Amino acid sequence: MRDGIETNRLILRPFEASVAESAFGRFRDPVVMRFTPMGPDKGIEETKAKLRFFRKDQHTLGFSKWPISDRTLGVALGDSGLLVLGKGIATEVTPAFVRTAFLELGLTCLGAFVHPENHASIRAPEKLRFKKKRRGTVFGMDSMLIPREK
Repeated sequence: MRDGIETNRLILRPFEASVAESAFGRFRDPVVMRFTPMGPDKGIEETKAKLRFFRKDQHTLGFSKWPISDRTLGVALGDSGLLVLGKGIATEVTPAFVRTAFLELGLTCLGAFVHPENHASIRAPEKLRFKKKRRGTVFGMDSMLIPREK
């Protein structure tokens, strides 16, 4: 997978170790993390461990969760893999990851999971032909599971 994706408003790049402090600012915020399976980070070491995990996956698999930055302002807005949380970003980021997964990585099916109360994020995969949603548990969190085939 390439080392970045750009949309009209956003820039997505793999996490770097140097962003641990700024990532911790978001990862420790209970409001930002309310729809995530593991909740807010309790300390900077927890954030650093997540970033090491993301970087390892990026290195070994060619993909991972990436930070999302505003293209104009250069500020971090959140992070995403094939799932997204937050304010209209999902509608823009999800198609970019889906195209990359199918066209560059050669995947034949994908799955999205979203917190059942996060209605805005549930709609984003539905717009991209993810169908047959059902409830399930992902990382200990009650979730809506939404598959899609190429």
